[in-house]
Amino acid sequence: MLEPGTIPKCLFARVPGNLGMQPRAQPRDQDLQPEVEGVLPALLRRAGVAKGDAGAVLGLGSDWPIAPFEPLPILAEAQLRRRAGHPDQAPVLPGQALTALQALEGYTSHAARAAGQWDVSGSITVGKRADFTAFELDPLTAAPDELAASAVLGTIVDGRIQSMLDRIG
Repeated sequence: MLEPGTIPKCLFARVPGNLGMQPRAQPRDQDLQPEVEGVLPALLRRAGVAKGDAGAVLGLGSDWPIAPFEPLPILAEAQLRRRAGHPDQAPVLPGQALTALQALEGYTSHAARAAGQWDVSGSITVGKRADFTAFELDPLTAAPDELAASAVLGTIVDGRIQSMLDRIG
């Protein structure tokens, strides 16, 4: 197993492509991660570059459904490095915790970049699709455990309301 700092971070600033991270799987079974996620993401994470601080694009999520994928707990667990709502649980590799902004970017703008969709999505910008989600709490200022337990108030896809809670306002 690689120890943090074994691989120079500057190496990954020059690697073409994107990094992926599945925050909900990490606090659940860290021993299986190299087999579940593949060797490269596990090496990158253990080398200390999963935080995106090497200039790489870091998208959150997965193409393999091994863990729940609700957005608010994912944003929280990327920051906590443990299951949201379980403050007694020890964090897994706490030095790899993301900031609230890094987690939100990983779920939005970085995910769009990783999917090759940056020109049409990933930010609220004139000319791009109007895809966004309204949260009960501000994901940049809310305590992660509180964010995970809060509600998604509404979802808009391509400018059309897909769902909206009655209690807005």
